[in-house]
Amino acid sequence: MFKSNEELFKAVNELIANLEKRGCSSAAQELKKGFQLLNELTDGRALFLEAIEKLQDSISAGINSGDLEKFHSLYETVYFSVY
Repeated sequence: MFKSNEELFKAVNELIANLEKRGCSSAAQELKKGFQLLNELTDGRALFLEAIEKLQDSISAGINSGDLEKFHSLYETVYFSVY
């Protein structure tokens, strides 16, 4: 899990950039779109969680193990902030 929002935001931006580099532009756009909905309110986090959940099955084929670990940490962090 991430220690701060800044660390979380940095990880999301890195994942988006890495997805784009690997040619997974639709996954990158979905993550970016969900990230833009994020705000300090619970509904924004819930919408971001929905975007992450949409990618869970498809994203593992497009990223390396380090990014996959970040993605799972991202999911856990946002999930626990919503529930």
